[in-house]
Amino acid sequence: MEDADMSRELHRLTDLAVNEFQPESDATGSKLLADGGGLYLQITQPGGVKSWLFRYTLDRTAKSVGLGPVHTVTLADARNEARRLRKMVLDGRDPKLERMNEKAAHIATRQRTFRVCAEEFIKGLEGVHKSKKAHAQWTSSLERYAYPVIGDVPVAQIDVHMIRKIMTKDDGWAEKTETLSRVRGRIERILGWSTVLGFRKGENPARFSKFLSEVLPSRRSIRPLVHHPALPYQQLPDFMTILRAQPQSISSLALEFLIPTAARTGEVSPALRSAGTPA
Repeated sequence: MEDADMSRELHRLTDLAVNEFQPESDATGSKLLADGGGLYLQITQPGGVKSWLFRYTLDRTAKSVGLGPVHTVTLADARNEARRLRKMVLDGRDPKLERMNEKAAHIATRQRTFRVCAEEFIKGLEGVHKSKKAHAQWTSSLERYAYPVIGDVPVAQIDVHMIRKIMTKDDGWAEKTETLSRVRGRIERILGWSTVLGFRKGENPARFSKFLSEVLPSRRSIRPLVHHPALPYQQLPDFMTILRAQPQSISSLALEFLIPTAARTGEVSPALRSAGTPA
C-alpha cells in the first residue's frame, strides 16, 4: 500500500522552483513541497537546507527515507530514485530496511580483509588436505609472503599492483620462483572464493595466464632447464652391482630395465603395466 500522495499528479516541481524557493524567515521545523509519487522537497527552517525525501506506507505504517541534498541529487535523479523505490514498495519490500542492510553489508565487506578471508578459506580445506603438514603450508606461506603486503587490506581493494609487489619483493620471483608460484596460486583461489561470495568484484588480480604473465618474466626464462648430471659409463658396472644388491622393488626393476635399453621413463611405466606389473 503506497502513500496517499503517490496517486496524485506527478512531476509538480520544476528545477527553477527548487532552486529559487526560500524558507520563511520566522519559521521553524521542516517544510515539504510535494513533487508527486511520494517524492518531496524538504526545506529545513530556518537554515534553508534543501534535500529530497521519499515517503511511503508499508504494512499500514508510514515511513520515509532521505535521498540526498539538492546540491548533489538533481530533481531528475530524485525522480528516478523515487520511481525505483515505488516499485520496491509495490513488491512489498521496505526501502528503508533494505538501505540499512546494504549499508551494513558494505561495512562488513570493508572489514573483510584478505587475512580474514584466507583464514575462512583455509579452514574449509581441513578435510581436503591429506596431511597436517600440507595444510600448515598454506598458512605459513601466506604469513611469510602475502600477509605483510595485503593481510590487512580489504579483500575488495586488492589489485594487481599489490600481487606484483608480493611476487617481486626481495627478488622473490627470481630467487624462489617455485615457492612464489604456489603462493600466487593460493592467493588466486582465496580471491576467487571471495568473489563468488560477493566480497569483491571484477578480475582476479592473482591470475597468471594472460594477466600476471604480462608483467612477470616466465619461469623458464628465470630458471633455464638444467639436466641432472649423467653417471660416467665407466662407473656403470659398479652401480649395477649396488642396484641389484638392494631389496627388489618396482623402482629398482624399472631402473635396471631402463639403463641397458636407454628407454624413457614414460615408456618404461606403460611397459610394466602391460606386463601386469604395477608401476
